[in-house]
Amino acid sequence: MVTIIATALLYPLLPGQMVIHMNGDGDLGNYVPKVAAAWLILGMLLFELVLLNGVKKLMIHNALQTTYDYEVPSDENIEKAKKVKKYMITLKASIGGMLLFIHFFFLFVNMELLPAAIMDVLIQVLIGALFITLGIAGWKCNIPVNMPGWGNEQPDEVNLTVNRFTMIAFVIGGSLSPVNVLMNEPYTTIWMISMLGVLPIIGIIAGVIQGNKQWKKIEGDP
Repeated sequence: MVTIIATALLYPLLPGQMVIHMNGDGDLGNYVPKVAAAWLILGMLLFELVLLNGVKKLMIHNALQTTYDYEVPSDENIEKAKKVKKYMITLKASIGGMLLFIHFFFLFVNMELLPAAIMDVLIQVLIGALFITLGIAGWKCNIPVNMPGWGNEQPDEVNLTVNRFTMIAFVIGGSLSPVNVLMNEPYTTIWMISMLGVLPIIGIIAGVIQGNKQWKKIEGDP
């Protein structure tokens, strides 16, 4: 609510056309009407909150492993649900904080209170920091991973293996993604996709493969 009121107060001070991007040569571009630019990110923030609340409920339900409301989950699954809740709170706070920062940064740049030259660099650094934050939070929380065929009682060390590979990939990708500000197109886009898309997927695949091996080894123990 405070953000909406602050945006409404700043709205009359904004230019009719607002810049939302600066290319690799330092030229301002992508001008859009202020009615769209001023409220776009707040709309994204609202969508993010609704979406992640839904995801949180699904993940908690999955962690509890209960089909009906009257079922009593085990203490182990209750603990898993707590980890999911903790991670999702971190996720919502991180994404929400980043969007709010970018929102007011855009407003202040278009009001000429901040230099536009740092626009893209700052956004890339924020995105990288977001991935690092999520990686560290996921590492600490060790959120439950229920892979097909693993059953509901997979040992913590199997779950830990999948999470470690995934979260390390998130941290590495987030750390290296801002390097793209030193590149020119099309290498900038390729680098971002590689660091923030391909690398985390590779981490997930590697974690699942290693977790499967570990799970089979545990099942084979006498």
